[in-house]
Formats: sequence, structure tokens, C-alpha cells
Amino acid sequence: MAADSHPDYRSEKQHLDYTVRILRETLAELGVRKEMIDQEVEWGRKHAGGDSDSYARLMVTSRLQGWLDLRLRNLAAARQNPYFVRVDFHEAGRTASEQLYIGKTSLTREPEQELVVVDWRAPVAGLYYEGRLGPASYRSPEGEVGGEILLKRQFTIENGELRNILDIDITTNDEFLQPYLNASADSRLKDIVATIQAEQNRVIRADLWRNLIVQGAAGSGKTTIALHRIAYLLYNHEKFLEPENCLIIAPSRLFLNYISAVLPELGVENVRQTTFADLAFAWSGVTYTLSDPNAKLVASLTDQAGEVEAQRRAVVLQAAAFQSSLAFKAVLDRYLAGIEQGLLPAGDFRLGEHVVVPADEIKHLFAVEYGTLPYRKRLGRLAALFANRLERVREAAARRLQERSDRQIEAIKATMPDDPDRKALISAIIDHKNAAVEQLASQAGRAVDDYIAACGLKPALTYYIGFFSDREGYERYMGSAAEPELRNFLRVDTLGRLAGREVETEDLAPLLYLQYRVEGIEAADVRHTVVDEAQDLSPFQFFILKTVITGSSFTILGDLCQGLHAYRGINRWQDILPAVFGGSTEYLTLERSYRTTVEIMTAAKQVISHLPAVLSHPIRPVIRHGEPVRLCQCADAAALPAVVAAGVASLRTAGFGSIAVIGKTPEECADLLKHLTAAGEAAQLLTGREDEYRGGTVVAPAYLVKGLEFDAVLIAGAGRQQYAATETDIKLLYVAMTRALHRLHIYCCGEPTPLLTHLR
Repeated sequence: MAADSHPDYRSEKQHLDYTVRILRETLAELGVRKEMIDQEVEWGRKHAGGDSDSYARLMVTSRLQGWLDLRLRNLAAARQNPYFVRVDFHEAGRTASEQLYIGKTSLTREPEQELVVVDWRAPVAGLYYEGRLGPASYRSPEGEVGGEILLKRQFTIENGELRNILDIDITTNDEFLQPYLNASADSRLKDIVATIQAEQNRVIRADLWRNLIVQGAAGSGKTTIALHRIAYLLYNHEKFLEPENCLIIAPSRLFLNYISAVLPELGVENVRQTTFADLAFAWSGVTYTLSDPNAKLVASLTDQAGEVEAQRRAVVLQAAAFQSSLAFKAVLDRYLAGIEQGLLPAGDFRLGEHVVVPADEIKHLFAVEYGTLPYRKRLGRLAALFANRLERVREAAARRLQERSDRQIEAIKATMPDDPDRKALISAIIDHKNAAVEQLASQAGRAVDDYIAACGLKPALTYYIGFFSDREGYERYMGSAAEPELRNFLRVDTLGRLAGREVETEDLAPLLYLQYRVEGIEAADVRHTVVDEAQDLSPFQFFILKTVITGSSFTILGDLCQGLHAYRGINRWQDILPAVFGGSTEYLTLERSYRTTVEIMTAAKQVISHLPAVLSHPIRPVIRHGEPVRLCQCADAAALPAVVAAGVASLRTAGFGSIAVIGKTPEECADLLKHLTAAGEAAQLLTGREDEYRGGTVVAPAYLVKGLEFDAVLIAGAGRQQYAATETDIKLLYVAMTRALHRLHIYCCGEPTPLLTHLR
């Protein structure tokens, strides 16, 4: 209801005014403190000495400076909307209840230590997200805290003014939720702290110490929830976790740009965000070009040119699937075992005729004592051991030479008169001894380097090329892991690409695995990793992530119904359990879809229902109605782009800011863009190479819009020829349909796809 019509409007208005006043006072106090710290840091940088104490003081002061800067920005933003809900909670065993005002950032009045606003990430805030009026509890660091919720009151505050007050029971109150759901899409994803639902809250607040897999329906807020989870974990585990310890792996740079505003809105900065491909190139040091990761998918979407071409495409996808599997990792393990077996030179490590380290000991050290280390580090350990032993052997040999020289000289002195001949003979003995000692030193100086060089360890990329180049060895290591036709295609195709200094997505995990086993990978200190659109990562990719980032827990989010790269990705979450993540993994689902209207989601559910039951997952739309999905049929394919362009113009006139025209292939999209441009409509064509989504009107193939959302979507070309009842086509159409918030228009020439029979 309107704020001024609520019976408690006056008292709530007074509390808001009080909160804004405390905010201003706090900002002023922190501003003064920040100026002092700024001066101290500047002085420290100019005058601090080189001693460790000065450096430590400067580091502490600089960290405080960064914290104050972030705190000031968060509180400045909070002036517009300091809180969004009030919860009255009577804790069991206490005489009085508490009024808890919850917002994006906490606010405390100093020096009284009065908590004015509770941070939404605080344990007690869970009462709002999951508790109902009546008996309730929340989990604190000290344990479960029980009591009774007496009041839950939501506020709409804009520019510091109280606009709306609503007393509720559960967070999903439609009257409060509807304005958020009816809002327009933007070029950036937004935070949802005021409307987090119970199932979303369980994901956000899940245990940091266990790996988490989240299967979420389209529009369930997976990405947004993942970012809120990072903010929550940083707040509640600040002694263990800093932003630099968190890593987000997203499907593309465009996607990273799209989600870039959420964490700063939540007061979090410096979280590392990357794609698997960028991470792989950074870890491996490979400088080859990455081919289009969607090329195989696109090729499978075009009309087949006959049985031979269909068979070739099938083999291409089978090869990609095999190369992405843990079965291929097992093949590489056999190859690596062969490398390891032939790596060490035969025989003892010697210094001249002296055995420094016997061959049996070297083999045991390399294979057993150092067996868990990469080959390069094993050789480094051997080199250090050799150098240590060598020094002792050299010193002992030098002593023996000296002792023999001394004995010879004493014998000469005892048997020869002191004349020039004796002096010459003694001098020759000393010179011979000195030459032998120098020769020992020279041999010792080269011995370790010569031994390590004789091992002939090569870069991981060289071994990868060598694996495919040695046909006899390749067949031996592959064994029965793949059929002959598949083995041969994979070998020839990979060698062709590598010769052109090009790698595919499927090459990245094997290359990283070889890098890890041969050279080692020094990953940053990552303690929590979020993988979004995880269904499109392969089991092998997950294995290498878990192997390299050893100290990290994982939050893995995806939707198997949107697995467009299923040939190389995850078809069942069990594909990575327990082989990769073991048994310490929690599995949660997000079934409610908040993005689309009931009408749009009902139509999309009919499409996805054509998938086999094993691939389907429950989807429940939030009750928000809109216009029916519009199915527009064109008699002439040549007229379709013009009709779509007219549809875009109509939606733009109706006030929709973000519009997507979705085709199936890049060629279709290029043609659509040409007609939109001719009609005077400015549009951005998505090709998969963009770093930024600018908003407005976009034209894109269906496989590139996953994760994005738009006010209105026009699917151009949904006829019987475009979308068949195949797994890939079903998922593509489902992805395209579920991008729309408010309007969905589907165009086809002639008979529509059988997937849309319910719309006829």
C-alpha cells in the first residue's frame, strides 16, 4: 500500500529520517578519518625506510585505506535506500523483542554501538528470507537461535523517501515482488537482495566448506544468486576469505561484462572473473589461437548435405566428446607413464669414477618419494640432492688427492736430497694434484646440469603434439578406448589444427593436464570458485580445475535443459560425481522461474517437455501474467526479415528498451541485421567475439543468448525446417524463448515446428 496510508507511516517515516541522519553523520566521520589515512599513506610511501617494520605499517595502513574507501562508497549508496525490510523478532529467553531493519550494508551508531541497519548477509537476516510469522529460528556462529517472528514489513524507499509499506508473512508476497518482476531488462544484471526467495537463500547461505551443485531452471536467478553467494561468504568468513581468494568462471567475456555491475552493487570488489579458455591460456602459456568454441554446434545446425556429410559431423562430435572425457585423461595417463619411464638417463649419477647417487636410488626417488610432483619439480628435487651429495663426494675426493699428494711429497723428501730435482718433482706432484682438484670442480659444476639436460624434458605442448605425431605410440596408448575411425579422425584433425597453431576448446583440458603433470601449474590462492553455465564444461575441464585449485571449494551452477554443448559437456551431474568432486558435495535445485510471464514459461515448458525424462527438471513460474505468446506465420520466406523488422519497430514504439531478434544460425542473423539496418533500427550483432553487451536491440543466434534477458524477444524462423524434435533443437528453442521478460513473438514461414503445436 502507499506509505502514507499505512497506520505506522509516521513512526516509520521518523525511523527512516533517523537512519538517514545517522548515515550522514557516519559518512562525515569516516570522511575525516579517510583524509587522515590518505595523508598517512602518502607520507609512508615517500618516507618509509626499507626495513620490514616500515613496510608492514604501510601495508596495514593501505589496507585500512582501501576498506574505508569501499565503506564510504557503500554508505553513500545506502543514502538512497538504507534498508528494505523490518523484522521484529522475540528471541526465546529474552524479555523484549528486537526491531531489525535489514539493508544492503550495515550501519552502526557510534559510540553507543547501536545497530541501526543489519547487513542482509548477517545470520539473523535469514529470518526475513526464510522465516514466517510465528515460531522461527536462525543459525548463528554460536548455534541455533530460536524465537518468534512478530512482524515482517517490506519498504520501498526511493531517493531517501518512503514510498511504500507492506506487511507480509513470506518473502514471496506477490504485491511486493511484482514491481521487480515487471521491471525492464538492462545492459547489466542487477542485485536482488530485497527479493531473495527461500530456495535462492538456501543456495546463497550453503556451507562454504562443501562443494555445491545447483540445477536451476531458466530464469531462476542462478547467476545472480551465485554473485550474492560470494558476497555472503566474504561477509561471514572474512578471516578466511578475501575477494582476491574468489574466482568466477563464466562462459564468455560478454557474459562477464553483463554481470559486472552486481558485485560492486553488493559492496564487493577485486573478485577475479575469467573464462575457462582465458584461464587455460594463462596457466599453460600456450600462445596458439583458440578456434570458435561454437563452430561444431553451428555446423550441426545447418542443413545436412547427404549421408557422408552427416557421418562426418557425427564423428566430429564423437571426437569432441571423447577428448572432453575422463576416458581421454586415462589415455594421457598411459602416455605420461611412458614418458616417465623413459625420462631418466640409464646408470648411476657419477663424478668421474665416483658413484654419487646409484641408479636404483634415483629411480625410487623420482617415482616414489617425489612421485606426486610434476616432472619438472621432481628433476629439481633430484638436482638439489645431486648437488648436495656431489659437494660431499667432491670434498672427499679432493681430500684423498691432497692426502696422496702429501704422502708422495713426504716420501720424496725422505729419499732425495734437497736439490733442484727434488723441488721440480714436488712441484709437479702439487701441480698434478691441483689440476685433478680443478678437474673435479669443473666436472661437478657441469654434472648436475648435464644429467638434467640428458633427461630431455620438453614443454607440455611439445608432448601434446608428440602424442598425436607418433602413430604407433598413439595407437598403443589409445588401445580400445575409442573405435579405429574415431581414433584416426581425432589424430589427423588435431595434428592439422596444431600445425596451424590453433587449438580448440576440447584441447584445453588435455593441454592443462599435461602442463600440470610435466611442468606444474602455479595457481593463485583461490579458496572458493564459482562456475556458471557449468553444464557446458566437460568432465575433463572440471577435473583439471579441481586438481589445480586444490584449496578451493566450488559452487557449480547450470541447467541441463540448456546444455547446448552436451556432446562435450555435462549430461548428468553424476558425470562429475564422485569422479571429480567425491562425496563432499551438496545438491540443490532452483525450480521457480522469475524472469518470464506465466504465458511465456508455459509455452517454453511445452517445448522442453519433448526432451527425454532423464534430462528434464521441474520448472515453476512465478505468478506474473502477460500477453499470450504470439505465433506469426509468413507465407513467403523472403518477406520474413521485413516482417520481423516491423515487429521490432512496434515493440520499440510500445516502450520496450531491450529487444532481441534471435535466429538459429549466424547466416540468418546477418541477414536479419541487414534488414533491421535498412529499416532504420540500430542493432548490435552478437558473434561470440564481443567483450560488451550494450543493451538496446541485439540480433543473435540462439546459442549466444544463454544467460542474457530482454524485455521482448522475436524468434525469427521457427518453422518445421528450422527446429526438429532433436535434443539440440529443443534446447535451442527453449533457450531462445526463456530470454523474454514480457513479450515473445515467434515467426515462421509455412508450417511451424512440431515443438510449437500447442501455440497453433
